[in-house]
Amino acid sequence: MLNNYIMDYNNILIMAHKRPDGDAIGSVLAMYLYLKEQGKKVSFVLDEYAKSFSFLPGIMDQKEKIEDIDLVIALDTSSMDRLSHIDLFKKAKHSIGIDHHPSNTKYCDHNFVYDMEPATCQILYYLFKENNIDVSKEIGICLMNGLVTDTNGFRVGNLTSKSYEMIYELSKIGVDVKDICNRTVVIKTKKQFSLLNRAMERTEFFDNDRIAYTYLKRNDLEELNAELGDHEGIVDMILNIEGIEVAIFLMDSDDGVIASLRSCGNVNVAKVASIFAGGGHVSAAGFTIKMEMAELKDKLIMEIEKDL
Repeated sequence: MLNNYIMDYNNILIMAHKRPDGDAIGSVLAMYLYLKEQGKKVSFVLDEYAKSFSFLPGIMDQKEKIEDIDLVIALDTSSMDRLSHIDLFKKAKHSIGIDHHPSNTKYCDHNFVYDMEPATCQILYYLFKENNIDVSKEIGICLMNGLVTDTNGFRVGNLTSKSYEMIYELSKIGVDVKDICNRTVVIKTKKQFSLLNRAMERTEFFDNDRIAYTYLKRNDLEELNAELGDHEGIVDMILNIEGIEVAIFLMDSDDGVIASLRSCGNVNVAKVASIFAGGGHVSAAGFTIKMEMAELKDKLIMEIEKDL
């Protein structure tokens, strides 16, 4: 049971992957709030995140200085090299990993990997239930945030009967599912809309209009006074175009080109991402690579066309 691996430790650090999405952020905060309730000395670290997540309970509690870590809990992260703070991970005496990615390498001392679940937050919810842990409204908001965002508002991913049970049960304790969907998936800021508009203007179509591709450059963010997280959701919007089976979105960053891939299900984009040392799920995957954007675009289209 989960508690058997956690309760012996007092100085606990929680972390997730680089450029955290809603599931990574939601699972980190849910675990943080739970351990805080248990009286543990607990902290978390997150990379820069989209401002649309600033409403989540506990998100402003992040502290910078962290020392003497007894236990690190790595959430929603398939491999050590995807962690946002590998140096802190290596300092910890013990580690636990909880994840739903099929590509998880089981790099922690204890691993809870359920690759058929649509979100790490759903795994956490049922781990809490198995341990007879009462989920508060605040924790429930964080958990629902992960399920909503990793399924793009319940439109993609392998939703299960457990997902709908989770939605129902969290709704009963006051979690406003509609509000979370609006905040994280539906409503866009003017900056986000400006980036989306620019990306849409650049969209190209390939393979009889079954593949859609677009991109943003760093100077686009500067010109539109936008931030890195403001690009979230662009690749999902492209996939919404009628007839598109695979969407590709590329963007410059300090670490290289960020690639986001989405599929209607006929193409396993996690398999494509793995060619470039990335990972993810059948319908959603990504990676970051040092390569010229034009070259990467051509390579991705070539690989995707093999499976179409």
